[in-house]
Amino acid sequence: MLRAIRHHPSSHGRRLVLLSLDDAYVPAKTAANVRRLVEEVGIFALVGSVGSATGAAVVDYLNDMGVPHIGQLSGANVFRYPPRRFTINVRAAYADEAAAMVDEVTQFGLSKVALVAQNDTYGKAGLVGLETALGPRGLKLHSIGYYSSSDIPGTIEGAISAINSTGEDPEAVVFFALADAAALAMPLLRKQMPGAMFMLASPISPPSLLKALAANPAVGSTSAAASIVDGSFVTQAVWPPDLSFGDSTRADVNWVDKEGEYALSLVALALDAIPAPDGGGWVGLDLINAINDRSVFRVDTSTATGNAVRILGPYSAACSQGMRSVVKTRLTKVPANSEPAGPGEGSLLTTITGVFQFDSCGVLDTSAVELAEPLVFGQIVPFSGLPDWAEQMTLGVRAAFDDANRDGGINGRFVNLVTADDGYNPTLAATEVRKMVEDQKVLAIVGTVGTGTALAMLEYLKPLKVPLIAAVSGARELRRPFTAAAVNIRASYDDEAYLLVDTAVRAGRTRCSVFFQDDGFGRSGLEGARVALWNNGLAIHSNASYDRSLGDTSQALAVLSERTPPEAVIVFAVTGPAVEFICSSSLLPSWESVWYLLPSVVGEDFGDSLGGDCASRVRVFVSRTLPDPTNSSVGVVKAFQQSIDRRCGGEGACAYTSQALEGYLGARLLLQAVARAGSEIDAYSADPSDSFEPARRAARESLLQSIYDAGMFSFEKLRVGPYGGECGNAAEVGAVNLGCECNQGMHNVFLTELVAGAPQYLPSGVLVTPYGFVRRPDGDVFFESCGVSVEYRPQSEQPIVFGQSASFSGDTAGLGTGMQRGIRAAFSFTNGRGGINGKEVRLVSFDDAYNPARAISNTQEALSAHRVFGYIGSTGTPTASAVFPLVTEAKVPWIGALTGAGFLRSPFVPTIVNARASYTDECAAMTKHLVAMGISKVAFFGQDDSFGGAGLSGITLSLKFHRLSLMVDSRYPKGTEAVHSGIVAMLSLPEPPEAIVMFGTSKPLGRFSAILRVTFDRLGYKQPVLYATSFVGARAWRRATVSAMALEASTPIPDYLENMFVASVVPVPDDASHPLVAAYQQDMREAGLVSGPVGSVGQPSKFEYESLEGWIVGRLTTMALQRSASATRADFLKAFYTTSYFQIAAGSQALGPFIDGDCNQGSRRIWIVRANADLSVATGSVGDYLLDESFDFSDLGCGVLAEYSKPNCPDGSERVSLSNTTEAFTCHKCARGFFSSGGAPCRECPAGSVAADEGSPACIKCGPGRFQDRPGQTACLGCDIFSFSTGAANARCTSCGPNAMTFSEGATSRAACMCSPGYFGSPHVEPDAAVLEAVRLGADPPPLPGSDGSMEAVELVPGTSYVPIAHQDGLCRQCPVGARCCRSEAEGVPETAASALNSTAVSTAQRCRTGTIMPLPTSGHIESTRLPATMVACNPAQSCVGVERESQLNESRRCAVGYEGLHCGHCVDGFYNFYGVCNPCGSDDEAWGRAAGMALFILVIVLSALELSTRKSTYTGLGLMLNSLQIGGLFNAVFARWPRMADSFYAAAAVVTFRLDSFSPECKLQHLYPRDIFERQIMWLVLPCGFALVYVVIYGIVLCLRALIVQCGCTVRGRYLGYCGMLRMLTLPFPKLNATFVSGFSRLAISGYPVLVSHALRTMQCVSLEDGVVVLNDSLGARCYDDNWFGWLWTSIVGMILYGIGIPAGLYLLMVASREAAAMRVAEVKHQNRAKRIVELVLVTHDELEQWRDEDLKHARENTSDVLVDADHLLWPFIVDYREDAYYWSLVEMAEFALIVLATTFVTDPVSQMSLMLLSILAFMLLVIVNQPFRSDFFNRVELFNDGLQILSLVVGISFVREPRPISEEASDVLLLVMISANLVNLASSIVRDVSDKVDDWKRRSFWGSWRVAATARSARRAKRGGRSAGGGKQAKQRAAQAQVAPTLIVWDDEGETLAGRSACKQDSSNPGAQAPAAGSTAESASGEALSGARHLAAAAETTAQVPTAQSKAEIGTASARGSSSSSRGLRGHARLHVDTSIGNPG
Repeated sequence: MLRAIRHHPSSHGRRLVLLSLDDAYVPAKTAANVRRLVEEVGIFALVGSVGSATGAAVVDYLNDMGVPHIGQLSGANVFRYPPRRFTINVRAAYADEAAAMVDEVTQFGLSKVALVAQNDTYGKAGLVGLETALGPRGLKLHSIGYYSSSDIPGTIEGAISAINSTGEDPEAVVFFALADAAALAMPLLRKQMPGAMFMLASPISPPSLLKALAANPAVGSTSAAASIVDGSFVTQAVWPPDLSFGDSTRADVNWVDKEGEYALSLVALALDAIPAPDGGGWVGLDLINAINDRSVFRVDTSTATGNAVRILGPYSAACSQGMRSVVKTRLTKVPANSEPAGPGEGSLLTTITGVFQFDSCGVLDTSAVELAEPLVFGQIVPFSGLPDWAEQMTLGVRAAFDDANRDGGINGRFVNLVTADDGYNPTLAATEVRKMVEDQKVLAIVGTVGTGTALAMLEYLKPLKVPLIAAVSGARELRRPFTAAAVNIRASYDDEAYLLVDTAVRAGRTRCSVFFQDDGFGRSGLEGARVALWNNGLAIHSNASYDRSLGDTSQALAVLSERTPPEAVIVFAVTGPAVEFICSSSLLPSWESVWYLLPSVVGEDFGDSLGGDCASRVRVFVSRTLPDPTNSSVGVVKAFQQSIDRRCGGEGACAYTSQALEGYLGARLLLQAVARAGSEIDAYSADPSDSFEPARRAARESLLQSIYDAGMFSFEKLRVGPYGGECGNAAEVGAVNLGCECNQGMHNVFLTELVAGAPQYLPSGVLVTPYGFVRRPDGDVFFESCGVSVEYRPQSEQPIVFGQSASFSGDTAGLGTGMQRGIRAAFSFTNGRGGINGKEVRLVSFDDAYNPARAISNTQEALSAHRVFGYIGSTGTPTASAVFPLVTEAKVPWIGALTGAGFLRSPFVPTIVNARASYTDECAAMTKHLVAMGISKVAFFGQDDSFGGAGLSGITLSLKFHRLSLMVDSRYPKGTEAVHSGIVAMLSLPEPPEAIVMFGTSKPLGRFSAILRVTFDRLGYKQPVLYATSFVGARAWRRATVSAMALEASTPIPDYLENMFVASVVPVPDDASHPLVAAYQQDMREAGLVSGPVGSVGQPSKFEYESLEGWIVGRLTTMALQRSASATRADFLKAFYTTSYFQIAAGSQALGPFIDGDCNQGSRRIWIVRANADLSVATGSVGDYLLDESFDFSDLGCGVLAEYSKPNCPDGSERVSLSNTTEAFTCHKCARGFFSSGGAPCRECPAGSVAADEGSPACIKCGPGRFQDRPGQTACLGCDIFSFSTGAANARCTSCGPNAMTFSEGATSRAACMCSPGYFGSPHVEPDAAVLEAVRLGADPPPLPGSDGSMEAVELVPGTSYVPIAHQDGLCRQCPVGARCCRSEAEGVPETAASALNSTAVSTAQRCRTGTIMPLPTSGHIESTRLPATMVACNPAQSCVGVERESQLNESRRCAVGYEGLHCGHCVDGFYNFYGVCNPCGSDDEAWGRAAGMALFILVIVLSALELSTRKSTYTGLGLMLNSLQIGGLFNAVFARWPRMADSFYAAAAVVTFRLDSFSPECKLQHLYPRDIFERQIMWLVLPCGFALVYVVIYGIVLCLRALIVQCGCTVRGRYLGYCGMLRMLTLPFPKLNATFVSGFSRLAISGYPVLVSHALRTMQCVSLEDGVVVLNDSLGARCYDDNWFGWLWTSIVGMILYGIGIPAGLYLLMVASREAAAMRVAEVKHQNRAKRIVELVLVTHDELEQWRDEDLKHARENTSDVLVDADHLLWPFIVDYREDAYYWSLVEMAEFALIVLATTFVTDPVSQMSLMLLSILAFMLLVIVNQPFRSDFFNRVELFNDGLQILSLVVGISFVREPRPISEEASDVLLLVMISANLVNLASSIVRDVSDKVDDWKRRSFWGSWRVAATARSARRAKRGGRSAGGGKQAKQRAAQAQVAPTLIVWDDEGETLAGRSACKQDSSNPGAQAPAAGSTAESASGEALSGARHLAAAAETTAQVPTAQSKAEIGTASARGSSSSSRGLRGHARLHVDTSIGNPG
């Protein structure tokens, strides 16, 4: 309204002002607002208010107040009826919208309408409109559901329940509700009734509805909401601004906005229409009068996008409504692939689908009009049986009814249709029709579906004379006898069967089967097909039915498949079973070319039902009884399509089908008949009262009478009829009135064919090919009478039928097809000229697939069922042989068999007539042709049956007559392509044939030809000439050869089609110059089998050799029929022998003579045609074959057979023709090398035999040791030294095989074969031929059995013979590594054999004459027990002695003296193992030395560890040396051989690994020391316990000595302690004593760590040998990973846990704990020192002191780095050598050792081992560089130098192991020795440096230090005594002065004892006699116990600080932690307290 004001702001100079108030849709508030506006504001008019209830609340008030009420947004009746003076409406009423909805419903053919309405004036208005619109159409409202606007959620379910309570779903649901209510109801209804149409009134705004639906939890999203609304119909009461009919928009159309604009525009225009200017006296009545007076208003609602002028009115006092139409819209969901919604767009598409207009002021104006009662008709269809048919028939009927109702009905009465479902069940149909007639009082039944159901209904309807109109059935029972109640539209099934049979027969498909539904419909079709075939002189080939209730067609298909495949199948079945049958049968063999012909019941969508795959492989014809429903050029079809479009709501909305068209025409016929019926119809009523029954009966009779009276009905020029009832006088009317007793409207049948359409893409992107039907007008049938005659013709009037059983499938299909085409062309020629005395000549053909059994079955059917006149055109010799008895016994003429077999010619059979020449004639022609070419070597290849036998007989006779014979007779199995035996036969000949004559079918011969060409080309042979008999099919053979060549050769050989000839019995069919061919081509064109002229060379040919022969046979047959005296078989046969000659075409050679009793063969001529070798000329094109020569044997009588019966020559001689004729010959002896017997020509002696004399009847065979590889020879040859021969007739010698020879000529058996030197094997055994050939071609011999490890293991047992495992496969193999394959002359090889060896093997031959059967192991190797012919290297090499001679193989021991077991890896008793070498126990002096050295080494290590522990000192250099040697010992464990001298060093270095084996424990301990390596592992586990035991013993000794000292009261003086630090253990307190032992043992554990880890993993160090056996590296005789190994695995695991992990972990925990304990003790001393000073200065409590103490101890735990160097704790070994921040360096060293040990244990590749060791040492080296762990830089440098040399050694080792070696072994050895020497020098210098430092340190701290202290003390005492005696002497005073000023040095040893004091403290000046207490005693008294050095230091500092001095300056310091350079590695064993005191200070 605001927009309207902007466009029209004033009227008559006065502004228009709009005041708006909110009433919240509450009537009371509306009333209050209106009163306020009227009474207080004084509005001129109320415009555009919203709502029915709110408007109803004020409408009376406004009319009473005279205030115009304009454009209320409501269609309620209260604002319209009765008309109110001051109320003006713009929109259409709700009743108008309801009428538009009903109009739309009926357009869709729906009748069940439900209403969901709001329970107020809005909903009631919709109810009134629906009832008003439905009534005239004979419909009622289905159901009503009310809800309350005040409680929508609580009442909407009740409304839905009311709709569901009726028991059946409505077809449409109308909503006169609010959007919120519709949003709750629509999801529920859509779920319950998904197919129902939703229709919404205008108050339901689509955007609001969509929003409310999305908010509904049951919907959840806008997309789901749009899916629910999709397809809904919405009425609108005003026009939109920019949309017209058919427009669509995505924009949210605001209909309410437009309604407001219309309302205010109406007010503005009406104000302008007031005639007088406003003088202030205008009242509301002036506005009302202006509206009524002007009446019509043109409202301009144009926008920027378009113009729109809408009409409102006419208004009047009686009509207050402006809109005279309702806009129909449809809401659809926007497609998913559409563009995203723009501004103002939603997810719904609004489309204007139509406008419902009315002339009056709304539909309620016509509600009082009394309409006539509708006419009710019934339709009963199978909705549940054939739903497609039922729905389409109903659609067509309703479309016609809608048209009638749209035009006002019939004679003013609407027509109504009621339907029912019969389920395609006759019983149910009878029940339903009774209900319709008796309950619903229908006038007629229209459009039923099905024969059975129609007959069931008719049985009830016929007595009542209720019309049954347009039943979909062509059953004869609905037409004959005549029944007036059944009015049919469509043609009958007899008519359709006639068309279908005629279509098949006209196409030459005379072998027709019938597949039918087992009911009235199917049986009607079967009977119609039988009549149609009978009248064509044919019979049903086979038939089968299916049960309609089951629908299973498999059994019927099985029945039909038992017979010969038909040429056509008449299918009388509904769509589903028909589709199943067609698609299944088309997959059967030989059914691929069958035609399927169906009646119209299948419908237009039959192609879609078949599916693209099935439709693409079948040919389908369907008869149609109605015009094409898609062809709109037909007038009635166009009207039908328009009607369907209106019915479905748009063009193309529903498919146009023949079913719908049939229903439409039936309804049109019914409606026209009703319109013509007259007044009786007017009396019809559906009132249930019986009083109306007579009127109904009269109406029905009148309806039927009007149909038969009218006769003809025309629908847009389509004539239906004439219908005719019963005629009174048949004699008068019969000939004139063709419509008598005719109840069928259509008198014609149309033919359609299923064809493929243009490929198209589906929305999913898939490319599909649609299939549809197209008209074939040339096949349409029209009937002059009421359908086709169903009477059987007498046989005398039937055509003359010949039967044919031929091959139409398989390899020979072209023969049968060609014969059939030619015969039909000849018959067509005759039939086109009147036939035989007016009778047509027909051919019925059967496919025998070249199968004799099927040929018999076909012949029986032809003779019995089809009663054929003659048997014609059979193909094949085997099939002819099979049917020969049947045909001859029946005495049926047998004409023109396609075979040249002799049994059809001799002996003479009068009923058999042959048109073609015989096979003997063909062979004679081929023989003459090849002889003329100079060919003499001929082979035969043929089919292995009677056909091949006939060919062999013919070619043998022909060659024999020309003094030639076959080289070989080779066959292939019939029906296969197994031709390789023929190829082998040709290649097995002594020399390749020059020509091959072939008798077979096309594919086998084509494959044979291609393989033969390829094989001969590869072998370099000359290609033979190929001849084939005519039966091959010339073109089929050429085509098969080309196809086979593409498969057999990637590149076809050149000119492979050269010299391929066919003996043809007819001329070239493309050569029109031949008179016979010209006539043949003309007949083929006239018959429609070909069209157009003959093409040029290279163009596709239209003619075939086979059809030409068939045409000759057909013309011969028809000519004989024409010459017959009568159409009997006897006269027909007599015509051949009486007339004798038959000239088929003018100018051609005549066939014959046929001589009764002598000759029944017509042609004696053979054409030799040659295949064109030019591949550019395709097979099947003109010029693919060219005539080469022709031979005519007419002068020889009935063929050449008689001429070839001549006497044979004697053995040893042959027949020689005097010329190239077939008459004169003489006998000649065979030459040397040739032989002959049995009259055969002379032949070469085959290879392996010779003929030394002339005239030999046989050849002499070459015996053993001799051969002859060429034919025609006179002497045998001897085999060479590499081969042998056995038996007789040896064409070649057999090779011994690669690397084998016999060493003598003329060997007679394979036993003479032996391997060449350097090879082993058994060539005396026959090898596998395929394997031997592969080895000859360069392949490796196959692996020996057991090479995969499956060979059964063989253990060496001392004292027994060892038998090697051998596999004799006849091959010689290369001698394996570690073995020798040599048999010397002394072992029996003849000396002469050496001369047979080539020059390169002369030196070897002097030692080795041959190879061996088994390889002989060399010294240092032994046979594998796991792999055959594999040698394993022994370790050490001397443990295996090998085998010298093959004769000793089973006798020699493999192990040297002292060795035994697997791989000789164990030592026998009396020997001990040292590094794998077994040494005798009697020579173990070195072992005693090693044992003594190891014991001494252990003792030295133990004592040194204790000595160093007591002195708190270490030998850093010695430790470095030990580490380096241990790593060198680990180098020795690498799986590789080091250079010789380096290897010796690393082995010697391994002594530090404490190997028990080094001192021969096996000899010394004998049974106590286990020999098994696993048992010895237990000893290694307990070995560290021995070291611990030594420590325990020493500890016990120390305890005993301490006890003795205490007992005797002895003391140990300091000087002795200096000499031997271990003596100090006798005086140490127990804590210090324990610490000494623990620290010493820890150091020992560190030194022995690599040894312990290495030995713990010793049993895990496995190595894989050459044969894959995994053994221990230390003992090759012990297997890894077997049960024994796993049984002892726990020893390694325990060792690793105890030593590998336990030592580092224990040491780490010990270091952490000791370090923390030491830090705690130091912290305790510091705390006591500080506490004493604080107590003197500050008053503190005991709790505060304890708190400070706890804080000190906590700090000490967290900061263990505060530990002093001199502290008595267990960390000293790790503090003395290393810096304070490298306490844990020993753990890093152990990690290095562990990595190296793991590398040598778990990595078996030497390069990988060394690489991992190198990386470990390199990583350690980098850590040394970064951390500088040693206190002395010197030792850091030593460590780095040592590591660097070890890395370089590994680099050299890696290069030495790799192949090829970069440097020689000698150079590697030198480099390693240089680096080892440099390392030893480096380590020795570090030891010297370390010892020097230790000696200096010990001099200060031990004996020498104690001596100096004692001397100093004695000097002090002497000085003191001297001072006292001298009194105040000068010297004494000087010494006293020096003593006073000298600094005081107080020294404690590590145990807290005072060693010396350089001076006493100065006396206090106030007390000269008092003397300061000694520092040591002060400290002891302060602590009360022996304090540690740190605590003494603190106590001394405290005591000194308490000495009162004047001007004193005290400096207290601890000894330097680093020390001087001379003692950098020693432990500083004392602390200094230095006090400087000034002289003369009194304090």
